[in-house]
Amino acid sequence: MPYPELVRKSWGRATQRRGLKNFTPHDLRHKWATVALSNGVPIHEVSRWMGHRSITVTVDRYGHLTRDGGDCCRRVVETAVGRHLVS
Repeated sequence: MPYPELVRKSWGRATQRRGLKNFTPHDLRHKWATVALSNGVPIHEVSRWMGHRSITVTVDRYGHLTRDGGDCCRRVVETAVGRHLVS
């Protein structure tokens, strides 16, 4: 981006004219990732869309938002070895 300061100023003026609270385009990235992961989009897809160098970046920041992670693992293990467990 050749003129980042111009973009920041233009963004600020536009949000002020519309009476919106102060937020940045980067805030929109966080919101998108949060909504996507909270609604079941796989974390590797979110990572790719966000352009993170590594999925580790995405997992460290947004991993707590993935749905059913623990439940899914528990179901897989119970399916695989559940019949061998003593009740």
